[in-house]
Amino acid sequence: MTSPPPFLDVCVLSHGNWSDTERALRSAWRLGLHVHLGLTVGVACPFSNPLLRVHHCVWVDDFAAARNELLDKIDSERAFLLWIDSDEEVLCCPSEPPADDASLIFDVKMSIKRGLTSSKRASLHRNDHDVRWVGTIHERLGRVSGLPVPPIRAFPGLAILHHGYDDEDLMLRKLLRNAAIADAALARDDDYPGAATSVAHKRVALGEGSAHDWLGVYKSSEQYARKHGYPLDNRCEAASALAFCGYTRPAEHMSVQNPLNLQIQLSLLVAHHARTGGAEPERFEFVLTCLQRILWDDRFLFDLTLINASRQGLADYIAKESSRLGWSVGRKPSQERNAAMAEQKTFIQSRGILLETFEDDTLLLSPLTNQVVSLNATGRVFWDALASGASIEDCAEMLTEATGEPLTDAALSQLRSFFRELVDSGMIFEEEA
Repeated sequence: MTSPPPFLDVCVLSHGNWSDTERALRSAWRLGLHVHLGLTVGVACPFSNPLLRVHHCVWVDDFAAARNELLDKIDSERAFLLWIDSDEEVLCCPSEPPADDASLIFDVKMSIKRGLTSSKRASLHRNDHDVRWVGTIHERLGRVSGLPVPPIRAFPGLAILHHGYDDEDLMLRKLLRNAAIADAALARDDDYPGAATSVAHKRVALGEGSAHDWLGVYKSSEQYARKHGYPLDNRCEAASALAFCGYTRPAEHMSVQNPLNLQIQLSLLVAHHARTGGAEPERFEFVLTCLQRILWDDRFLFDLTLINASRQGLADYIAKESSRLGWSVGRKPSQERNAAMAEQKTFIQSRGILLETFEDDTLLLSPLTNQVVSLNATGRVFWDALASGASIEDCAEMLTEATGEPLTDAALSQLRSFFRELVDSGMIFEEEA
C-alpha cells in the first residue's frame, strides 16, 4: 500500500551549527518530509538532498524577523508548515493532516529534556499568509491581521525531541547569547515577555537570579496579554520561581485557574514546606492522587520520577526540594528558629532591600536570601518605621495608638512573628547599641 504524500513541510533556522542542523534535517528526511533551511550565516550550505531547499536569511538579532523572512521565501504546495529548531529533531509524524478545519495553529508534543515529562509547543500552522512570528526572542506564532488566534488545538501523532539542554557549556553560551539579544530588545522598549524571560534565565545560570527578575517576567507577561490579547506566556515558570522565593500569590492564583498544572502545585508544596517544615495536607493529597492516577495538564513539566509516586516518595521529594532553598526553616538550627524575640531590641532595615508592588501587595525582596516578604497595610507602616530603627515594643505602641485599644495577646504574637520573618529573611537586623 502506497503511503500518502506528506501534508507538511519542515522549517529550520540554522546559524551554522552543522552537526545539530544535520541531525534535524535527517530526522525530517527519514520521514520523507521536505525541509526549508533558513541559513543566517553567509556561507554555503554543506548539505544536499532532493528534499532540501536552502534560503539565505539576514540575521539582525531577532528570531521572529528571521523566521518571518524564511516564511516569506517558502513556496510550497503543502498545506501545513512545521517549525523545529536546529537542535531538535522530528521523532514521528502522522500520515494524515489535522481534521480540525477551524484552527490555524496547532500544539505539537515535545520532549524538552531527559528526566522531565513531555510538554507542548505551538509549532505547526497552516500555510497561510496571515500567520507570522511575534517576539524578538522566545517568539510565538500570531497573525498579520492582528485578529485573535483561533483556539490552538493539540495535534496527536507528531512529536519533537529537543537536545539543547544536553551540554551545559553549550547551554550557557546560548543563554548568554539570548540575553544579549534580549537586552537590546528591552532597550528598544520591546514589550514582548520573552526578553525578560531570557534575562532571568541568564541570571539564574550565573547564580545571580532573584525574585525581582521573575516578578518582572510575570508582570511583563500579564501586561502583554492584556494589551495584545495573546495567551499568558511565561507565567508558569515565573510563578513557580516566585513561590521558591516565598511569594506564592501568583502560583496560588494559577493553581485555582488550572488545578492540573502540577508544576505549580508542586512549587506551592515545596514553598509551604520551606516556610513551615511540614506538609500542606489538602494540596498534598490532591497532587498524590493526580500522580498515582496519571492526571495532569501535559503542557507543564515536572520530574518524571514522581509519576505514580508513593506517599513517602512525594514527601521525600518535597523535603529535598525545600532544603535547596536558602530561606527554608529546615536549614536553620531549631534553637535559632525557636528563639524568642526581645521586645525592646531595636531593628533597622538592611541595605539593598527592594520594594515592589504587585496588584495590591507590597513586596520586600532581599538580595541576600533571595526571599520575598509580602506586607499588608499595617506591615507597610511598620516597615517604614524600621527605616530609622524600631522595636517590637515601638510597633505595639503604634498599633495601640492607631486602634485606641489595648493590644491583645494574639496581636502581640503576630507582631513578634512579623519581626521574626523579617529577621530570618534578611530584611532587618539588630541595631548595635
